[in-house]
Amino acid sequence: MKKCIAFLLVSSLLMAVSGLMPAALAASPMTLKVSYAESLNDPKHTAMVAFKEYVEEQSNGSLAIELYPSNELGSNADVGELISKGANIILSNAADGLADYGEPNLTAIGIFYTFQSPEEVARFVESDLYEEMRSNLAQEGITILTMNWVTTPRQIMSTRPLASYSDLERVLIRIPASTYATFFAAVGASPVSMTFGEVYTSLSSGMIEAVEAPLATLYTYSLHEVAKYIQISNHALAPALLCLSTDIFNSLSDEQQQILMDASQMAGDLYTKSVADTTADYRKLLEENGVQFIEWSEEDLQKMALAAQEVYAAYPEMDPDIYDRIMDAIGKGD
Repeated sequence: MKKCIAFLLVSSLLMAVSGLMPAALAASPMTLKVSYAESLNDPKHTAMVAFKEYVEEQSNGSLAIELYPSNELGSNADVGELISKGANIILSNAADGLADYGEPNLTAIGIFYTFQSPEEVARFVESDLYEEMRSNLAQEGITILTMNWVTTPRQIMSTRPLASYSDLERVLIRIPASTYATFFAAVGASPVSMTFGEVYTSLSSGMIEAVEAPLATLYTYSLHEVAKYIQISNHALAPALLCLSTDIFNSLSDEQQQILMDASQMAGDLYTKSVADTTADYRKLLEENGVQFIEWSEEDLQKMALAAQEVYAAYPEMDPDIYDRIMDAIGKGD
């Protein structure tokens, strides 16, 4: 009798547990890790915190966001590869960093002097050309949420003064992507690839002599402690994007997909405004820490712009008319 009662109790417990398990599993949130190069002190991190809060609140906890600044999950290239294979990671990256995944025309987004303002970027992401690129990338396993994360123009910071364009000759400069390597090689410099987290020690040791980035990033990584010169080159206004695995994105409900896209749009707008509003503040902070700003002549800047046009020829896999198509998309075509 006791064995029978015990059997019934165990059976009832198993039935109860099995009945509860699907509900418990359904209540478990989908966790998405967010990877980006910028440090905890950078405006990008502040925007990412807003992204996390929005997603978790609007999804009622069905989506959980974990933030990984300073390339904690690996370089952008390594994380991009993981995403293409289905990893549950959202990556902040320059568009041209994804050009190898079925859409070589993304390379043009990162070529210097393509975009001159956030407004031009906004017009581009409303265009059919952008949707074409986004669709091609998605077919290769990576889905773009938004591409509205626009920083201020990138400048060149160095351990010695570069008085003019010609002084770039043979300078060892850290670069983040292949288009940057092609450009700086075209102007005579010697590009070196590494994560941004390695830049401080590399400048300090003399492994590199220069780095290029927005003023906010240069300051928040404390590079003013090891490099005291910034050349105002305004060479790049390449927009960043947020992307994730197409398989992961498609596994989400329509509501969750929209929440992620809305959050990325909101946080990207917040970031773009923040860096625009604080550029003068970061210049002042850098100057207060002993950094000398060097203004290049218009002739020097024109030479930089002409060198940028050479980059297109280095990527024959792009459509030959891609520059003209981008100019048409932003309203600057002939």
